[in-house]
Amino acid sequence: MAEQSGSRKRKEWEPKQVEIKEALDLRHASLGPRGYKVKPVKSGKSTYEKILRAQQQPEEQPMAMEHDGDDTEIAPAVKRQRAEGVAYRNVSGKTWKGEAEKRASADKNAVLGSSWEKKMQAKALKKAFQEQKQAAVDAHKEKRKAAAKHRQAVKDRKKQNQEKSAVVQKITNAATVKKMLKSKKQRKLLRTADTNS
Repeated sequence: MAEQSGSRKRKEWEPKQVEIKEALDLRHASLGPRGYKVKPVKSGKSTYEKILRAQQQPEEQPMAMEHDGDDTEIAPAVKRQRAEGVAYRNVSGKTWKGEAEKRASADKNAVLGSSWEKKMQAKALKKAFQEQKQAAVDAHKEKRKAAAKHRQAVKDRKKQNQEKSAVVQKITNAATVKKMLKSKKQRKLLRTADTNS
């Protein structure tokens, strides 16, 4: 493309420059729902450095405790009791929960196991029921098989009787057979059979 004389020189295209204003750093801001905590970033030394430091320092020998001259007996630790007049406060800080009068597990009824005789009796009863059920199913299957066999026998006998009682005409001439084969109606009447018996 030839440049025209007297025209302005074209500048190369460059994207629009945007001035970036100072932005807020929201990387560690807790912007979640109420009660949401961001995991604090641990700024401690690595475990490897701690091990190295521990190896370099000389081990301190445990020193024997100094014994006091007076032999006073140490009182055994007693269970802390609630001071009178101080309101009850849960350890969890859930102040709306009152002091428990009894354990929650006390409300559950103890499940009493059945005796061995009862278990064996139930097992025998179940076994007898299963055997009776299987016997009934088997009897029903046998009955259905017998009925199907009888139906098939009746069908076969009926077919044989129809063949015996059919009125037929023996055709010995081949030309007649050929003519009959041409007609759809007469073709249905043709049937091969053993004529010797």
